Amino acid sequence: MIDTKLLYYLIAVSDAGTLTKAAQKLHLSQQALGRSMRRLEEELHIPLFHRSKNRMELNEYGKVAVQYAQKILDQLEEMETTIKMMEKQNHTISIGSMAPRPLYSLYKVITSLYENIRLETELTTYDSLIKGLYDQTYQIIISSKKINDQKVVCQLWGSEELYFLLPTGHPLAAKKALSFKDMDGETLILYNKIGFWKNLVAQLMPNAHFIIIEDRENFRKLLEHSDMIAFTTDLAIEEEGKIANRIVKEIKEQEALVPFYCMCLADNYPKCKDIFRSIAL
Repeated sequence: MIDTKLLYYLIAVSDAGTLTKAAQKLHLSQQALGRSMRRLEEELHIPLFHRSKNRMELNEYGKVAVQYAQKILDQLEEMETTIKMMEKQNHTISIGSMAPRPLYSLYKVITSLYENIRLETELTTYDSLIKGLYDQTYQIIISSKKINDQKVVCQLWGSEELYFLLPTGHPLAAKKALSFKDMDGETLILYNKIGFWKNLVAQLMPNAHFIIIEDRENFRKLLEHSDMIAFTTDLAIEEEGKIANRIVKEIKEQEALVPFYCMCLADNYPKCKDIFRSIAL
């Protein structure tokens, strides 16, 4: 069996053009590299070089050997990449979601089912989710829209409802429910990592001014110590509780109530079936 290191050296000699330059590139002595090429020739039982007093060049056999050496090393690299990817896929579940709360809920479901599973999660757009599902960047996606495709398994996860958070002294605090139009033109604080909700409210309130807060803890502190308007959801209240001196107001428009669906490719369903069954309970 030929040592793959010798094939690597052979390619280096071919690329460099001379033994001297190849030895410098490989950080070897010229004598050591020359011995390695002799060893390769001995293993093949065929000379690969034309040798003269001060020069050593690949012969026709050597040039063919270089082509096969490159193919062999490329295949070895492909094999290693493929096997590592298989191992990662068998022990990793990648999830893409349009919103953080359903993603966090699914994360808890999966960690309760499996002890030695790695989870990779990402908030992204609907278009990126669909692309990622089909090219298997994600094993599971969470979307507000169903995919009508026999190749995709779809399970209703649940829903999330958006609310306004008003300070107790706000002029509209007494109203039972508000519309996006009621608040359009106001200044609101918005937590940045809320997925698709961020674009949704910007579209429905084009005249509003949004102050984007990156850190969740700072967002909550600002709510507690200011009179600024914000958003929350039923899932956020369930996880974090209500905020003092704030009134939760329903939003009239149907866009405020969003269903979410968990989806995976049918080929991946055997790996994901316990997760989907847990969601259905």
